[in-house]
Amino acid sequence: MDTSRGFHLLKDGDSWVAVGPDFVDLQRSPAGFGETPEEAIDALHEALRLRGVEMLPALCRFKVHGE
Repeated sequence: MDTSRGFHLLKDGDSWVAVGPDFVDLQRSPAGFGETPEEAIDALHEALRLRGVEMLPALCRFKVHGE
């Protein structure tokens, strides 16, 4: 999957993961996990906020994979 453009939501078993356009891997890049897409996005927003990012994407700005 090419994550070089935009934000992505991926189904991971029973959970969702949200990643940003600079995603490399889970050790180096912020990601958000949740039972729903909204929870995963909220978790990603928090991870990005902790890194000083204030402009955060809405649910409609994510490309969804594995729905």
